Amino acid sequence: MQLIEQHSAGSSAGFLLWHANLRWQRTLTDVLAPMGLTHVQFVVLSTVWWLGRAGDAPRQGEVAEHGGLDTAMTSQVTNALVAKGWIVRGQDPSDGRVSLLYLSPSGRELTELAVVSLDEAERAFFAAAGEQAGDRTRLIEVLRLLADRDERGSRQSD
Repeated sequence: MQLIEQHSAGSSAGFLLWHANLRWQRTLTDVLAPMGLTHVQFVVLSTVWWLGRAGDAPRQGEVAEHGGLDTAMTSQVTNALVAKGWIVRGQDPSDGRVSLLYLSPSGRELTELAVVSLDEAERAFFAAAGEQAGDRTRLIEVLRLLADRDERGSRQSD
């Protein structure tokens, strides 16, 4: 009981991470909504853009995995992005069951605008963590360590 009495929300890493995430989510919405994008739509578009930068269209499953998204959700979001004309779906010539994803010209333009806009917003948002490059680098290292953990708390690469 004594441990509980000494504990405060302001010293709980989980509580603070939750609130920082809420503020970050609001920032994402503020930047993306005027472009007609949700955060998940941005994740799919930017992942197709990122994975396809070498010229090879990514498979829809690769987009889901890289974006940390559920495959069914990725399919639904991709359908919405196809309907908006921002993504074009093709078939893998070696396996007709596999969808390949391409950005349309308007999808590429929108994605590049969104990436630049979110990069600016990210720099402003995380400036509170410290103005020195080492502070930002350390924050990214800690976030990467947390993101790379599996459900059991073990490093995914272990």
